[in-house]
Amino acid sequence: MRVWDIAPGYLSQRSLMEEYRVLGELTLILDELEPSAELHPEAVRWRGHAQAVRLRRDQLVAEMNVRGDDQQGRPLVCDSNATWPSAQVDAPHIQLRLMSQEYGPGERGRIASPKNSQVLWAQHKYSVMARSTERYRSLGREVAAVGKGPPAAWLCQRLVDELRVPATWPRTRNALAHMWGYVSRYVDRGTVADMEESLADAPRRALRKIGELALRHDVTYLLQSTALSELVVYLPEEP
Repeated sequence: MRVWDIAPGYLSQRSLMEEYRVLGELTLILDELEPSAELHPEAVRWRGHAQAVRLRRDQLVAEMNVRGDDQQGRPLVCDSNATWPSAQVDAPHIQLRLMSQEYGPGERGRIASPKNSQVLWAQHKYSVMARSTERYRSLGREVAAVGKGPPAAWLCQRLVDELRVPATWPRTRNALAHMWGYVSRYVDRGTVADMEESLADAPRRALRKIGELALRHDVTYLLQSTALSELVVYLPEEP
């Protein structure tokens, strides 16, 4: 019974559903200050961070949607004032290792366990781009200087921290435009025109369309991106 700090895309289906259940329990405990709070293994860590619990739960819902499971509905727009706990059960690089060890036959997360820092960065780059162009460029330069060993501990932590910063507009629109470039070849001119409108006025719809096209045409680079699900909670609902 735990809440992971790594992006939901890395979670196996089993871990995704288990964490969703745990976060539901935490929401009740933190809202109602139930006496059972002291008995729940995650309650102390998340006390004072109820908004972050809701945000994380909605990010899991967004990931479920990407995987084709919409039984939990659609994620809400997040509270950008949410604060996150600084304590972690395990450091993010250890969490990635534990998740890769958890995969059973035929079970794995949507995003593959990264073999090195370059792969880890490629999986997160559009999420970072949606927060800050400056940090995107700076991190890209730092990662380029890293060797080919296992994902660097400092990078794993930095990326977890980055994804806890609210994505901003128009930075998110810029990231979506880059992602759209990978799938635009598969549609006709009319769809391209519709997408251009969506990128301006209905970004959730645009991201959903990008995900659908990536899945239909097996665009691995996008299917391995954290942005495909975690950005949704920062995008306004369609009118």
